[in-house]
Amino acid sequence: MKNQYDILFITPIPSFYKVNLFNEIAKEKRILVLYTGANEEKRSNDFFKSDAKYEFQALCENSYLAIFQLVRLLCSHKFNKIIVSGWDTIISFVSVFIHRKKGNGCMVESSLFDSSTDGWKAMIKKVLLKRVSTVYVSGKSQLRLVDTLGFKGKTIEFGGCGILRYQEQPPFENRHKVHNFLYVGRLIEVKNLSLLISVFNELPQLTLTIIGEGPLENELKQHAKENIHFLGSVNNSELSRYYIENDVFVLPSISEPWGLVVEEALNNGTPVIVSSHVGCSESIVEPYSSGIVFENGSKEGLFNAVKQMCNVDSYNQFRKNVSKIDFIERSKQQIKSFL
Repeated sequence: MKNQYDILFITPIPSFYKVNLFNEIAKEKRILVLYTGANEEKRSNDFFKSDAKYEFQALCENSYLAIFQLVRLLCSHKFNKIIVSGWDTIISFVSVFIHRKKGNGCMVESSLFDSSTDGWKAMIKKVLLKRVSTVYVSGKSQLRLVDTLGFKGKTIEFGGCGILRYQEQPPFENRHKVHNFLYVGRLIEVKNLSLLISVFNELPQLTLTIIGEGPLENELKQHAKENIHFLGSVNNSELSRYYIENDVFVLPSISEPWGLVVEEALNNGTPVIVSSHVGCSESIVEPYSSGIVFENGSKEGLFNAVKQMCNVDSYNQFRKNVSKIDFIERSKQQIKSFL
């Protein structure tokens, strides 16, 4: 007799925010999580640490053996629904083609800003989407992506990419000076840190703190003036105090599927400045007036956003708006979307 599960999630890695989401879903449904090991990136030491309270398996690294392992799993177990994360792996394709379309779902966290909508890559996505009945999108930009790709099935906007280590929002209080700005993330080209540094090089009266590591670290340090400080890698569990100590969080990415760090900053009461190509800008920045969205790649736009944040009255209104965001309710909505 086959083991019966409500949902099989197929996802790359046990990142803490996905583990938190699966733990909550597992309270209501019997789930199995299959880790493919794909897309592993350089992160802080505790990014992958988890306390999984659900059943999970990891596929072997060899692609052929992984497919064999997957097929054997699908033959020996019964799943009411299979939800794959994206369309980047052969495992996702094998899963949705073996399993019945009515029980197939796809979690889409890519946005129009970082995912092709024409050419052979788009064709691959369209093929996979024809084999799923439900698409779970992080936000509005992701929804526009699947619409552009011609998906005709059911779409559910779950409002994130997992559940953070949410904490009680700091109480609103006016600040009398805006001076300290913060960036958290990898030091890579797509984050557009050269633009960020060029702006703060022209604002020596302000302080920019950069947390993270990456291949551009030495190059960025060479161009940064004395008001820009590099702290290196900081464990995710320790980031809260940096968000609270600083006045504004900045994410100038050329392309950002969602922007988990934006949620982290807001949850710690910190207003944000993000580029228009940050995926969550339309879902959690603009709707709540929790910060400023500047035109992607525009030095003038970023410069003006920083100057606007330095206006104490304007800044405190953003800060007040941030304090009203109910992150617990947002997490409940994410869980409900998959139940």
